[in-house]
Amino acid sequence: DGFPALASSSSSGGVHVWHLEKQQLLASLPQAHDAAVSTARFLEGEPVLLTTGGDNAVKMWIFDQEDGSARLLRSRNGHSAPPT
Repeated sequence: DGFPALASSSSSGGVHVWHLEKQQLLASLPQAHDAAVSTARFLEGEPVLLTTGGDNAVKMWIFDQEDGSARLLRSRNGHSAPPT
């Protein structure tokens, strides 16, 4: 919605999205990946978050739920090494 947001990630595979102006947690994906999350990046101008992890998966999350949460839009896994 054009507000400043930050995605943080954890070594346990979780991703959390924060509203920077309100200093408030917007959404939590506690098991986004089966290993540490290495990348979490929003697509500019879109309600989409791209994540990669040590589980060798690339996932695309879309924040289109009524409560502001995300759902998995696309996923690719089975890489021979973690995506970079």
